[in-house]
Amino acid sequence: MSLRLIPRVAEVSRVFVRMSSTNIRDAGGVFGKMEQAREEEYFYKLQKAQLKSMKEQISREIEHHEKQAKNHQDVIERHKKRIAELEAENQSLEKN
Repeated sequence: MSLRLIPRVAEVSRVFVRMSSTNIRDAGGVFGKMEQAREEEYFYKLQKAQLKSMKEQISREIEHHEKQAKNHQDVIERHKKRIAELEAENQSLEKN
């Protein structure tokens, strides 16, 4: 019966070792504080990079839409000019 208990004790000790060494932050002390500072710095830099990327993407989208608006305005002007030409042509035909 004592032989059956030996593997179980080994399993329990392995689980305990895994659980106790998984997170340095939870251990506390200087290493825990350093790890916390590094994690916070990493996520701060990551968030900054993401915000910068989002700003650049939005700026590109704004530029694209401004170009589209200008192109649409040019097309509107061309159509207005063509309508004016057609009206002038229509008036000249009515006079004849």
